[in-house]
Amino acid sequence: MDLLPEINSCKCKSLDPPVKKREDFYNSFGTKTIDYITKKSNANKFKGLYMVAQRRQENGFDKEVPNNNPMNIKGKGDLGSKAYNTHEEVNGKKIPIKDGFANFSSVEKGFMGYVDLLKTNYKEAYVAIMDDSKTIDDFLIGLQDKGKLGSFATASNYKISVKNIFKGVVRDYQKWLECKLKCQSYSSKIEEIKKDIELLN
Repeated sequence: MDLLPEINSCKCKSLDPPVKKREDFYNSFGTKTIDYITKKSNANKFKGLYMVAQRRQENGFDKEVPNNNPMNIKGKGDLGSKAYNTHEEVNGKKIPIKDGFANFSSVEKGFMGYVDLLKTNYKEAYVAIMDDSKTIDDFLIGLQDKGKLGSFATASNYKISVKNIFKGVVRDYQKWLECKLKCQSYSSKIEEIKKDIELLN
């Protein structure tokens, strides 16, 4: 489902920069996460935005990512792994290291590799995207504090950063949906759009 309105023809408020990258990113990865939640659970489909926020933390708005690995997971993908120079936070200090990151043949396989990792090592985070009684805080605690093999990321501000990004993502989607209400081309979907706005609130 395309959640983005005809921004120009509807004279909607422009998005924050980078506008084009933001639109393309939400149309691709945003739609992917929402579709996944819709297919795999009865939860609020916009819980997929938890993953969107984490994806932005990991790789910004870039659609093309190293190794087709959107969440920068370590280990092996269907094409093995590749070593990259990176850094880890140890006792509050960034330490440069070289580490192996999963290498995938497609972004879709990279996304599913991430989902499988949640199911295996970050079960509470996975439950949080499938259960309406759970929140973004539960998702982040599952990633950083409840991982079977430790935290997803070593950065001490990871939870705060992803949560702040999540708030911005929700505002973006609210803005687009409210814009659709003013678009003649969406007149047949007014009730559906109103329901989506309620789901986001």
